[in-house]
Amino acid sequence: MGRGTLIGAHCYISSAVTIGSDCLIGIRSYLRRGTRVPDGTRMTSLAGLPLREMYRVEKAARIARKKAARPVRAAAGSRRARAR
Repeated sequence: MGRGTLIGAHCYISSAVTIGSDCLIGIRSYLRRGTRVPDGTRMTSLAGLPLREMYRVEKAARIARKKAARPVRAAAGSRRARAR
């Protein structure tokens, strides 16, 4: 573990994990065996993902939820459209 690194409460850091200097490991993060954390990285979540990667994962989940919540329109030639 490098100099100036902060580790949040209730983190699990397995053996053989290398953490660089000036890193931030978020609360309840889980770093698996063999994980290498470069200098200045911010890790977050149970999966121990870098913060930027976590933003991408959350954004993809929001988009998927919006698509699932949209009502399905019937195609112009389908039975459903003709019944209306």
